[in-house]
Amino acid sequence: AAGGIILQAHGRELESIRVDNVLLFQFTEGTALHLKATSQGRIAYANFQNVRIRQAKRGISLEADEDSFVHSNTWLAGAMSGGGFEVGIIANATGACNENIFYGAVVETSTSDLAHVYV
Repeated sequence: AAGGIILQAHGRELESIRVDNVLLFQFTEGTALHLKATSQGRIAYANFQNVRIRQAKRGISLEADEDSFVHSNTWLAGAMSGGGFEVGIIANATGACNENIFYGAVVETSTSDLAHVYV
């Protein structure tokens, strides 16, 4: 599949989203979990607990354009594993993409073409 969960803030704010106990499996053509802020969009204070990603091209992607932000989101536990990964976690932003916190999250991909974590 091309993509799993996409949180997209296009000119608006997404705040206090919560995702718990989810398995994202076999997104080998895209991103399992994508947070994307554009056109003064804002994604903040989201909470992800026990999100499990197995076999994906990109595990978690954080993206913000120059006048947007992906800020102060938290991941607790959870894991990425399996093959086919280009990257486990990537922060790709011209805008603010900061203070995103990972506690006890595991990136255990068998291989990754770019990196396990790329900022």
